[in-house]
Amino acid sequence: MDWDDGEGEGTEFNMPISGWVALFDRVGFDVESFHELQAPRPGAELRFWATYDWGYEYPAEQVWKLRKRIQ
Repeated sequence: MDWDDGEGEGTEFNMPISGWVALFDRVGFDVESFHELQAPRPGAELRFWATYDWGYEYPAEQVWKLRKRIQ
């Protein structure tokens, strides 16, 4: 994703979930659980650049629980 924050241009790269799972498997980790954290829905209050409602519909934070395989 290319973006401009007003202080210059930048590029952000994010792999899809399937890419992360494949990477973890390739380097010897098993995914035990995966969670996408949703914002609470207290209303449509604006926080930074998004409303809580938007954050609830489109989770931006992830929690991965991994276990290293014993060889």
